[in-house]
Amino acid sequence: MIKKSGIYIKCKLCGKKAYRYPSQIDKYNKFCSRECWYKFMRGSNNPFWKKKHLEETIENNRIKHLGKKATKETREKIRKIAIKNAKYGNANNLWKGGISDVNNRIRQSSKFKIWRENVYERDSYTCQKCGNIGNRLNPHHIKNFADNPKIRFDVDNGITLCQKCHREFHRIYGRKDNNEKQLREYLKNN
Repeated sequence: MIKKSGIYIKCKLCGKKAYRYPSQIDKYNKFCSRECWYKFMRGSNNPFWKKKHLEETIENNRIKHLGKKATKETREKIRKIAIKNAKYGNANNLWKGGISDVNNRIRQSSKFKIWRENVYERDSYTCQKCGNIGNRLNPHHIKNFADNPKIRFDVDNGITLCQKCHREFHRIYGRKDNNEKQLREYLKNN
């Protein structure tokens, strides 16, 4: 029987020699057996294992917290730390000369998100027009957002509407100069 050409490798862990065919040789095949490979991979001196273990830990932590919301107090603490550590204006490398509008910045702020959540909780996550529960809800300002900056984040100035009813309201009454009278009229009509 003719032996195909191959090479002998020295095991990285135990030092034994093992014969490998050319098809078996790759950058990971430096061990005499699977047992030695597993022992090496689990070893504390292996940088590959350390990196893999760290990535698994990060992924496990991400999965563990997936779908869970941080409390309002935690989000407020995170916001304060972010503000303290943030680089604003020209100091930030992503600064583009102040091109984002104030409206978007306000609506993406944690203060707005907390207001929105408080409005939802007060209304039991239910659309006040059609009674839809917890499905694609929108907070709606009773007194116009643009004209009343002092009460933008007042829970009493908000109402929960589903996305469909919110769009319908703005289709009927427009997006500017909305008021409490229009909202009462809209909620009465079925």
